[in-house]
Amino acid sequence: MYREIIMRFTSLFTLSFLLLLVPYGYSLGHVKRVTELQPGLAAMFGKAKKVTISFRNESGSTLELRIGEETTELKAGSTVTRVLPWGAQVLINKSTPTHKAGEVLLPAASSQLDQATLVIH
Repeated sequence: MYREIIMRFTSLFTLSFLLLLVPYGYSLGHVKRVTELQPGLAAMFGKAKKVTISFRNESGSTLELRIGEETTELKAGSTVTRVLPWGAQVLINKSTPTHKAGEVLLPAASSQLDQATLVIH
């Protein structure tokens, strides 16, 4: 009889511990994923994050890029370095033989790309 009571108590204790631990662990992991996927959300809760990215043109023709809100001309064989806010997009502004206008080169700048060089062929 005592053995049965101890087993039930142990099972109940284990179950209640897991029920308390699982939602807490899930919520922490969920918050991390949301801030990685949505940089604007992370910016609301902390200081604005910046990403430094270099762009190197190896396409053979001059490119006009829209980096965030500014337009930059990138001559063939040259490299340009820019500091972007998290979530900024990089688009082709003018059509070239290898790229069409409006083509997305970088959907959203994130911390994983900090200090990276984006080579455009």
